[in-house]
Amino acid sequence: MTRHLDQRDDVNASVFTPSNQEMSEESFPKELSTLSMYRIPMSDNLSRLFFIGARWQGIDRWAKGTNWVYCPKEQPVATSKAHLAVNVHDILTFETGINGLNGSGSSRVRLRWAHAMKHIGRAELVTTVSEFTKNRLVDLFKIDPGRIVVTGNGVSDVFFRSRKDSDEEVLKHFGVESGSYFLSVGSLTRRKGGDLLLTAAERLKNAGYQTPVLVTGRRHDADLFADYQTAGERDPSQLVRLVGYVQDEDQAALLTHAKALVFPSRYEGFGIPALEAMAAGTVVIGAKAAALPEVIGAAGRFIDPDNVDQLTDEMISILEDQIDRQSLIEQGNRRAEEFRWGQCVDRLVKAMIDRS
Repeated sequence: MTRHLDQRDDVNASVFTPSNQEMSEESFPKELSTLSMYRIPMSDNLSRLFFIGARWQGIDRWAKGTNWVYCPKEQPVATSKAHLAVNVHDILTFETGINGLNGSGSSRVRLRWAHAMKHIGRAELVTTVSEFTKNRLVDLFKIDPGRIVVTGNGVSDVFFRSRKDSDEEVLKHFGVESGSYFLSVGSLTRRKGGDLLLTAAERLKNAGYQTPVLVTGRRHDADLFADYQTAGERDPSQLVRLVGYVQDEDQAALLTHAKALVFPSRYEGFGIPALEAMAAGTVVIGAKAAALPEVIGAAGRFIDPDNVDQLTDEMISILEDQIDRQSLIEQGNRRAEEFRWGQCVDRLVKAMIDRS
């Protein structure tokens, strides 16, 4: 979002950063390296206390003439004269009654979030990534809906692609062939539907299917990871394969050649992997939960979030070519085009202008 803000002729975007912040790729992405930077003369921890925790000083004192301070995540800072806009991706810390997500954040995390939400509610502009998250903000924190604008999320350009000759090396690295596997993004967790995935894969194997399910990510729930290991000891040829962290370029290639993205997540504030898959020309199986129906629209296949029978049936339908695959791919491409970063920036800038 920040990089695309700076690309507009009518916006002069800068970045605030503590003076001791290392300018490594991990802490400061290279795509932001062209932006002007304000180095605040204090450490990272002290700046968090000043601007986020105690809110003793306005961060815009180091950038005179700033009209808006935009916080791209749920960490509102203090401002002196500038307007404040804060983006909220989700409020999963406070959600209860969802399998794998029962408001189980530590008391320290919940306290920090509660403190942040109090100040987010006072910002002139609150942006969110989906109507679902907007409605949850209104329901749980009673924020005036008139101050909340849905800007959405953007899909990185790397995912808007067709098949390339170089994809062969990526597929070889992961030990798969084009069209011979399912892909699941986001680790093996209950929130992401990892329990359904393990069971569905076992059922597919028992029914005679040999199509592997590649799972990216490395922050697995301990109990599900134990189940995965036990299944592997019982059957070394089990279908689920944990492949760890995958860079965007490789993940885009894996998506392009997958049978489908299997994304039975029970809670997403947005659900960007679904759009990345559609941009890459892949069918999506998603859960009918949280923001996924809103984001995927009519361009995907849906299951109830706790129904492993439906997930298994959908995966078999795709394997047996019982769906109109080409139609879904075309709808998915069109849907993904609605979520380019430039369009998100347009909505953000308009909201700021309307409130200036």
